[in-house]
Amino acid sequence: MLAIFNDGEGEADIQIRVFTPDQEAINPLPNEGRGRIRFTRGENTVVSVEWVGFKVPKWGAYEFQVLLDGRPYTHKFTIKEATSERVLGVKNAAV
Repeated sequence: MLAIFNDGEGEADIQIRVFTPDQEAINPLPNEGRGRIRFTRGENTVVSVEWVGFKVPKWGAYEFQVLLDGRPYTHKFTIKEATSERVLGVKNAAV
């Protein structure tokens, strides 16, 4: 997942959160996705998150949140069962 923030200056507390379709918070990141981030005036700041072995408890609409000093920036995405066994050559693959 990518989150791009335009402009800004200074530092902020950052936290990454993921919510299941049932709005249950799950956190596949170390340190509960918490840390500090620095912004430089006139430059974009990119937050890049990669999960390896992300467990999918159920199909449906998930919510990805980046919180900067507690203010949420949200993106929703859907994980659903593949409709063809040809996808990745695996039956019931997530896409």
